[in-house]
Amino acid sequence: MFEGKPILEKMVPQSYVKLENFIFDKAKTMHNSGELPILSRNHLHQHSIDHGLQLETDEFNRALKFLTETGSILTFNDPVYDIKNFVFIDPQWFCKMMASVVTIKEINPYISKRGILSRSDAFDHLFPKSSFPQSFVEIFFRLLQRFEVLLPISDDNYLVTSKLQNSSPKNLIADNLSYFDDAKIITRRYDFPHIPIGFWPRLIARILSFPELTSSIRPKMLSLKTDYWQNGAYLDCSDAFCLVSGDNKNLNILDVRSQRSFAGYQLFVGIIDLIDGLVDEWYPGLMDISQKRTIKRLVPCQNCKINEKRFTFDLNICIASSYTSDNIKCTECNQFSDIGFIAPDAVFADLGDLVFSNWDNKFLDKKYKLGAGAFATVYKVKINGIDIAAKVFNESTGYCPNRMLRQEVDILKRLHHPCIISFIGVSIRPRALLIEYSPLGNLADSIASKNISKNKSLTHKIALQIAEGLAFIHKHSIVYRDLKPKNIIVFSYSLRAPVNVKLSDYGISQHKTYQEIADILSYGVTIYELVSNGKKPFRYFNRQKEFEDAVLSNKPIDSLISHGLAPWPDMEELIKNCLQKNPEVRPKAETIVKALTNIDLLCLKKHVAVCKRQFIDCLTTCFYFESKVEHIEVWAASSGCGLNSQLTWFSVEQTKKQ
Repeated sequence: MFEGKPILEKMVPQSYVKLENFIFDKAKTMHNSGELPILSRNHLHQHSIDHGLQLETDEFNRALKFLTETGSILTFNDPVYDIKNFVFIDPQWFCKMMASVVTIKEINPYISKRGILSRSDAFDHLFPKSSFPQSFVEIFFRLLQRFEVLLPISDDNYLVTSKLQNSSPKNLIADNLSYFDDAKIITRRYDFPHIPIGFWPRLIARILSFPELTSSIRPKMLSLKTDYWQNGAYLDCSDAFCLVSGDNKNLNILDVRSQRSFAGYQLFVGIIDLIDGLVDEWYPGLMDISQKRTIKRLVPCQNCKINEKRFTFDLNICIASSYTSDNIKCTECNQFSDIGFIAPDAVFADLGDLVFSNWDNKFLDKKYKLGAGAFATVYKVKINGIDIAAKVFNESTGYCPNRMLRQEVDILKRLHHPCIISFIGVSIRPRALLIEYSPLGNLADSIASKNISKNKSLTHKIALQIAEGLAFIHKHSIVYRDLKPKNIIVFSYSLRAPVNVKLSDYGISQHKTYQEIADILSYGVTIYELVSNGKKPFRYFNRQKEFEDAVLSNKPIDSLISHGLAPWPDMEELIKNCLQKNPEVRPKAETIVKALTNIDLLCLKKHVAVCKRQFIDCLTTCFYFESKVEHIEVWAASSGCGLNSQLTWFSVEQTKKQ
């Protein structure tokens, strides 16, 4: 089959057959020379051209697609794991390598009884550096994750999904599970239309990474003990415990239970966030176009009797009721339940005193409005005598304000850095995120008013602080995904100020499933706008599709001189590197920080082309005074054959060549 159509006894382009034969021969050659049978698309294309196969890029990619669907090679069009640019020219070898991780005896000792594989220990034995280049190991790790053979739980440890226990530990059932029948236990039930394949392993992997993700805001979580099996996990720390389990009778049911206490609320809500985030990120098909889940999230009534059938509220109903009331009425027992008691995540009960309700809604007036976006409006409000920025989420957009607020809170409460906006708290009525306020507004406004561009040192300092904030975010396994001048808040124009700008707005940020290299591209565009008074990197290419085409075609960015600005070669070179077509060669945020802290970047430099197609043989400078003004000239000479010699001079004060 090719593109869904049978090809048996059909004519195939001769070039496809020749390419297949070339690949077979190439695989044998690479095996004989001890090379791994993996090539990038560009290298394979170039090798085929050198071999005499003149295939244009589009036809070459179509030929690779044909050979993939017929089983001659393996390619993976998977942007998530960044492996779409590689071609595995020996599928049999690839299958053996995949199987080796969990089947060969030499590797099994390095997989713990709990299914944890240490990258540093095990893969040094399985893939010694003497035989396998580091680049291959990185690619192979991505493939193992892509096929869910391994799932990351930290930078060094992976969960081997096939090694998960079939059932919960016996001591857990005997000692702990009976306690969850107590009325003092908070419960959340997820009723899936179907639980997707791979859901449980991915959830277990996220639960195992939970202590590391939350240690900065909940230090006690570092001592969290976790038991886990194929469809469940039990978490226990000194102040709280939580059970996540499937139903053996109904495989589409998932229950989360924890004790009713402040610590229990934090653990409960943390696990709920992991589940909701996993569904949003990996299984969006379980949601309809208006973001209302086809998954039923059910909340048991606290007043119905335990031994009889308990009425369950839909969580969305609890959230909607919380906009106007603290209670919700059960239609089964006709009693009221405290929403914060039965659904703490609906009213952010896990945040404790960070939930504010004593502020005047008079501030929700257009005269206090600071800005507006697609999903929220920002106002200047005063709480306890302090000016605060309140990001009020719109209920009319079709997106759940509670979910959007929760997502930003989950990011901000873990990030404490001078160049990242400070989280102050949340408001329930209305749903609002409370953050630091600055009267200077966002960077886009400052660029438009030209308050920054006149001072090169300030421009450099702001570029550095943006990079420092971005590097900190990436260090905490978060990808920003929406870096732009409008999302950067300006706090000072003074060079003496410790902080001039802070990153804000984490509405679409995600944990590192997405590649952080996308942020680097956005950083390059942002800094170009910063140093060029709001201009775009490519003149006349303002639409997103045009911009993407310019990047993919490696179009050079417009120089600062072309906009009538002073040259800044090192900064332009940094921006150019951030906008590289190949994401793998873009610098990391921490590399950008190092580059910007190099004093050479601030030095005045000029790139001037003095010779055309020739080398400089002699270079000298000339100093003289005219009308008591010192002048400096540079003279360059290049010899050539016959009449091709050149003599060039230019003034250091000017860029015009003579």
